[in-house]
Amino acid sequence: MLGSGTSNYTVTVTTYPGSGLITYPASGSGTLATGESLLIRRNTQAVQPASLRNQGGMHPQTIEKALDRTIAVAQENKEALSRA
Repeated sequence: MLGSGTSNYTVTVTTYPGSGLITYPASGSGTLATGESLLIRRNTQAVQPASLRNQGGMHPQTIEKALDRTIAVAQENKEALSRA
């Protein structure tokens, strides 16, 4: 269970990548009021954890993972800007 009080929720992932289920609230009673919505967003830290060394080995998986992280941050920024 994540969150607390009336803002608690559970996330069940059935397949990854794929689909899952969000239950809100996870316990107790209550629903969202008319006109309200629940937003679940990915929040990737904008850091570069990959370390590429001069004259080091070429590891395509390391580069691909770093590029995937960059795209994730760009997608999150695009989504946030579309709501601004």
